[in-house]
Amino acid sequence: MQLSGLKLEARHLAAAMQYRYASTVFVAEPWPQIYVQDAERHASFERAVRSYQPTVAAYEEAGYKICLLPKASVQERVAFILERVETGA
Repeated sequence: MQLSGLKLEARHLAAAMQYRYASTVFVAEPWPQIYVQDAERHASFERAVRSYQPTVAAYEEAGYKICLLPKASVQERVAFILERVETGA
């Protein structure tokens, strides 16, 4: 909402606190070497870069822990996530 210039109201923050997901959010930094626009990803790489920090900040403001994904192969990222999910790290 903030990226779109919309006012963030108290009810939005309250909803973010009430409807929780897992306490950790896995975040992938914009990575130009693998970024592709396609039918599902309409945003340009430049837009992804602009929205990255505000998106991470919104998660942090809502009380989520951020876990940055390594810039690695898909298999390595999957292993990274599974290891953390299984150990609760």
